[in-house]
Amino acid sequence: MEKNVLVDTCIWIEFFRGSRQVVKKMQPLIEKATARTAGMVLFELFQGVKSTKERGILQDVMKGIPYAEMRQETWMNAAMLSQSIRSKGITLPPSDILLAQIAIENDLEIFTIDEHFKKIPGLKLL
Repeated sequence: MEKNVLVDTCIWIEFFRGSRQVVKKMQPLIEKATARTAGMVLFELFQGVKSTKERGILQDVMKGIPYAEMRQETWMNAAMLSQSIRSKGITLPPSDILLAQIAIENDLEIFTIDEHFKKIPGLKLL
């Protein structure tokens, strides 16, 4: 069984830019329906749209990507995860903590090039 993967914003940006290396890795995730998205990723992508054409392309692609939902418990667990990491002297962006918690709760790997995620215990990276 294929592992589902939460795709970080930075990867989607490279995908839409046509980065050959990223497209090569993303294509099977999309075709096999193992790629996932989350609210934070959608927010970051859509707030960066520069044209109506870009928005349409983004909407078309994201319609086919399953969405990992955040529940009230997810928010509380993300706060505890952040506090635990901060107690070790590491401060990470809230967006990364939230994505990490979604991935942990949904048993997802994260596909990213962001080094912050390596500092989060219990997180599986693609």
